[in-house]
This record gives sequence, structure tokens and C-alpha cells, in this order.
Amino acid sequence: MKSKKHGRTAVKVMRGWLLTISMVLLAGILALPAWPQIMAGAFSFATSPAKPLINSMKAAQGVKSFGFCSGVGGVAFNAVSEFTDGSRVIGLSYHPSETDGQRLRIVVEKEKRQHTIILPVHDWIAIPVAGFAEGEQGAIFTLFGELQDTEEDRNRKQAGQRILNYHTSFNDTLLGLRLMQADLLAFHNIAPENIYENNHPITGPGEQLRDVDRNQRDFEELNKIYHSGNPRSYVITDVDQGVRIHLTENNETVSLKFQGRPYWACWRLSKDIEVIQEEFLQQPDLDDQFTQRMMEKISSGSVRMEQGVSEEEFIRQLGAQESQAMLEEYIDTNYFQQLPDLSRSLSDRMAALEGGNPPVYQALVKTMLYSALFRHIKAESPQIYNSFMRQISGVQPEPQISTPTVLIPPSD
Repeated sequence: MKSKKHGRTAVKVMRGWLLTISMVLLAGILALPAWPQIMAGAFSFATSPAKPLINSMKAAQGVKSFGFCSGVGGVAFNAVSEFTDGSRVIGLSYHPSETDGQRLRIVVEKEKRQHTIILPVHDWIAIPVAGFAEGEQGAIFTLFGELQDTEEDRNRKQAGQRILNYHTSFNDTLLGLRLMQADLLAFHNIAPENIYENNHPITGPGEQLRDVDRNQRDFEELNKIYHSGNPRSYVITDVDQGVRIHLTENNETVSLKFQGRPYWACWRLSKDIEVIQEEFLQQPDLDDQFTQRMMEKISSGSVRMEQGVSEEEFIRQLGAQESQAMLEEYIDTNYFQQLPDLSRSLSDRMAALEGGNPPVYQALVKTMLYSALFRHIKAESPQIYNSFMRQISGVQPEPQISTPTVLIPPSD
């Protein structure tokens, strides 16, 4: 009897401990911060670790390249602004104690007179754009990205999800989110939507979201224009747009006047890609061309075998790169078509309708204009620009967000 009683007591004690442990674990789970749920209409996002967008091709060359347009596309800005009135920049500074949106000061000299001007741009735009303009890369965002985990990357793409990659300056910034939205303005059902995190709209200082129904009507018009030219895709760029600046004076207040707007560089192929690939492979001297290119690459020393990579793997990787480059050159020469009439019509209407989603379009325009201004200052007065970059080092603009890296369509 005693053994049974002791057994029942042991069971009660065990159950008590299990209940206590369960409650502690549950409390711990409930205390953990909820994983942010980012939504845009019926679409959702994930924030899996992704690779940075790295592509050194300048936008002016990229808009003429099938490899860039089909492999990166997205948004790409490389313009350098010019002052049309003979003004020159002699100072650029950041004043953290001032109100956000009034912290940047530029000093411009014109006709031997100096003018200190407040640049009306908020930190969430100015800080990442300044970092972007410091480098040479023009590519900002792509829908054709890669995740760090190759298996997850493959599985998500097979499920119809899109992988989003950003220039490192735009990672985990609201501006990166807006530029992702900008890339979708003409063709994707997400374009009219506002983006929410945990049921709260994501907005930055100075932004005012618009009614989605109004956005939807404008999107339908823009989408119709886009498809009227039967394009394959586009790159949003500043190529040949000429970012120009001059000083204006109103009631003794001097300000900068910018000219220039984003350009939707639409393109297509004159034949289906499968037909082009077949024609490419049927070239009679293809093997000789390939062998010659491989020998030139290896003998020139322009490519080197990385440590830990076998010679066989090195040759395989180099061969894959060269064969892809040959195909892209073949397409550029024979089948790649720019669509200037469609590009102008779409760009004009984008400007008139503010992209069908004004906060997104406004962020895109400011990125283009201010990156061109910053590049001008960096080129003309590198000491001034370097000093400015030191001033903004460590500034964390609000709001702080995690830029999504996966776009997930609605489930059926």
C-alpha cells in the first residue's frame, strides 16, 4: 500500500512540475516579440537573409544590355547633376539638433555671393541616398535576387515567390521599401497598395498615404499604357534625363530648383528567348569562339582560381560565365530592342499621376535628384563630401524597419 501511495504522490509531484514548467515556457513564449507581419493587400513578405545587390555596370550601359535588363532591371541611377547658372557648392553639412527635414544645409556661391540653403529632405531619404552616392554602383533594387540559403532560395522561387535584393545602402530602410514598390508601379498588383506592418501602415516623416481605390484607378491606366507597347520589362533610370539645378529667389528666400524625373526605359526581344537560344547554339563557329575566349581569359590573368576551388570547378564556373556572356552579347546585337516611344509615354504619365502611388513616386524622384546632387558635390569637392559623410556616420533614420526580401503572392 505504501508503495502505491508513494507512487501516486510522485505522479502528483511530477504533474505539478510539468504544469509549472509549461507555464514558465508559455510565459517566455508570450514575452517574446512577435515576428513582424508585413502585408500589402493580399500579398505578404518575408525577411529571410538575402544577398546584397552587386552589379558594377553603369545605368547608361545597362539599359542597352539584355543581361542587365533581364538579370537586374529594377531601379538604377548614375546621373551627376549640373548647375546651369554657374553656381558652385562650397559647403554641405548636417545639423542633428534641427527638425527632421531641415537638417541638411548646402552653401552655394553664385556671382561672388554665398547662399546657405536648407535642403527640404528628411533623414530617411537623405542618409541612405548619401551612402549610395558615395559609391560607383547605380543598381539599387532588383526583383531577380537571391537568398543566402540556396535551398530556401530554390524552394521559394519554385513556389512562385520573388526574391528582393537591395544595394547595401538601402537595406533595412524605409527608402529601400519605397524603391522596391517603385519598381512595381507599372505592372504588379501590389502597386496601388499601402504596406502595413502588424496592421499599422508604414510611413515616414513627411509622407501622406493616399486612398487605395484612387491608387487602383491610376494603376489601371498606367498598366494599360505599359502593356500597349508589348514590352518585356523596364529599368527605372536617370539615363539621358539631365538632372539640372539652378538657384531661385522668392521673397528673399533662396532655394535650389531641380529639373529631371525618372525614366521608365522599356525594352523587349524581337523573338522568343527559346528561339534565340536555339539559334545561338546553332552558330557554326560557336565552339571556336568559346575556346578562344576561355584561353584569352585564362592567359590574361584577369581571372584567378580562388583558394580551395579545384581546377575542374574553376574551369566549369568560368565556362558558365563566358557562355552566358556570349549569349547576352548575341542577344544585344541581334534581338534586343529599346522602346523609346512607349518609355516616354509611360514616364510622362507616371509623372502626371505621381506613379499612381504618390509617396512611392516622390521617394523615387528624391532618390534620383539628391543622388545626382551628392555625386556632383563628391566629384567637384571631395573634401566637402567626405566631411559631410563623417557628420552623418552613425545616424539611424526613423522609422527603422527590416526591408522585406521575399514577396509572397496570395495563396489560392
